Amino acid sequence: MASVRLGFLAEVEREREERSDAAELVVESRDLVDDGVRGDLRPSSVPVGLVAGLGLEPHRIMGLTELLEPDQVWAFIASSDDSRFQHDARSVNQLTLEDPHTSAVTYEIRSIAETYLALDSLVFAASPQRRLVLAPSGPKMFSLVCMLVAASQPDLRPAVWRVGPASASSATPLEAAGDVVAAEVNFRASAIDGG
Repeated sequence: MASVRLGFLAEVEREREERSDAAELVVESRDLVDDGVRGDLRPSSVPVGLVAGLGLEPHRIMGLTELLEPDQVWAFIASSDDSRFQHDARSVNQLTLEDPHTSAVTYEIRSIAETYLALDSLVFAASPQRRLVLAPSGPKMFSLVCMLVAASQPDLRPAVWRVGPASASSATPLEAAGDVVAAEVNFRASAIDGG
């Protein structure tokens, strides 16, 4: 029986003090992360739902919301011992969070398992009524969780989109917070082959 073993290791990041808000970022690069998480085809009459990981880039998720026109947005915001990231993510995504069709969901950045369970539950509940797009613009750990949740769905699989800045935009300066999050995921052949 074939299996796949995936390891993941990332440092938790926090924003640097000397952050500049001079350049506005817009959605210029948007595409599937991988064909394996492209989502199932559904009739266009089924409304779109957007699950977004909020990062520190202003207007990125709002631009995606304007592109997709979802009837519901679930905005996932990372929390940790260092409250600066959550505060800044809420601040730069204020327009998205104020939209009446947006629900904010807070998750602990250091708990991949709890985040997986929360997102998996949301996808299970929302998929029958919506074509879901998972857009992990926030921390890398949330990107991993989005890919794992999408890959584990046997039916009504959501799409995972990479949403990036225009090539001329500079990245938001971040520094390591000092701790590491690690995960190991094992897939059995039945999960890989669909059997």
